[in-house]
Amino acid sequence: GGGPAVANGALQQGTISLTSGAASVMSAVMTAYTVYALISVLVEILFACSESEQELQVRKALRSTDEIGTWCSTKILGKCVKRKTGYCMFNSPLARIMNEQARLQLNIPWGPPENPDCRGITLAQFQNLDMERVDLSEWTGMLAASGMLDMRSTNIESMTGVGSTLGRAQEDLYPRENAIDRNLNRLDRIDLDGLRNDAVNDFGMGVVQ
Repeated sequence: GGGPAVANGALQQGTISLTSGAASVMSAVMTAYTVYALISVLVEILFACSESEQELQVRKALRSTDEIGTWCSTKILGKCVKRKTGYCMFNSPLARIMNEQARLQLNIPWGPPENPDCRGITLAQFQNLDMERVDLSEWTGMLAASGMLDMRSTNIESMTGVGSTLGRAQEDLYPRENAIDRNLNRLDRIDLDGLRNDAVNDFGMGVVQ
């Protein structure tokens, strides 16, 4: 085989002679390189990262995805050369956690990994939830870890008293009491003995009749 050579600063066509052994080696090398180049192009075409995959990576980092399962997406000569993982993406970690809890409680399947059922929970399904069985510990843990939920400063006063945002429209008329003080003051204004006597009298009248 041959290629261009340089003579007096200009390219001229020339020939390079190789022995039969060297020519065989070069031929094998070129063949191997050609196969490698074709495979590289094929891999880039098949395995290129799309915009949806980039979004998936972001959602995974935000813990707003649910992994459904894996399946073989590409086979060559009967062998699996690429596997994919199916995910459901949500707008927030809380939306993902609520979907997980609801599906677990209501026995709603996610579907196959290659075509998962990522629909949200309907209002009717939500009404059937037993909220006492919904575990939001992961969400509260995330809030605490991010500093958005400081349990050290959480107390009855900040939640229901002057630190609460409830009833701010009337705070000029009277200071907001916390839930304990408010209920104790209400009890102080109630004649418990009178109510007890009325109940006894009403019950006795009912029995006599």
